[in-house]
Amino acid sequence: MMKNILCFFTFLFLFACSADANRLDGKEFVWADAPNGAEITIGFERGENGFYGKAAVNRYFGTYKIEGSNIFFEVIGSTMMMGPQELMDAEMKYLQSLSNVKAFKFSNNVLELYMNEQEKMVFELIENMDEN
Repeated sequence: MMKNILCFFTFLFLFACSADANRLDGKEFVWADAPNGAEITIGFERGENGFYGKAAVNRYFGTYKIEGSNIFFEVIGSTMMMGPQELMDAEMKYLQSLSNVKAFKFSNNVLELYMNEQEKMVFELIENMDEN
């Protein structure tokens, strides 16, 4: 158990130096491997600690906090529409995973959100408001 904890903190340390330099503000991403063909996005408000997106069927929003390479999400609200079961399942899986994210890495227009050493979600940049 102690070995796993040590490995995880080593993993987090590897990303600590680059995390602050790679701001997420004003950027929007799409989950590259979303299940069931769902379109799942996440965007980060500029100058705020807010995020938003589409979670397969519903829109969602919340706040986030970055500490080095650690990132924490709190989903505050979402719309409440129903959709096909496979998309609702993908949405539920995503929102549960988002609340378990502990670390991130952003480089080369790719955002990786890590729940642990083995589980991550990979997002690709779709919009950079700094370029508009």
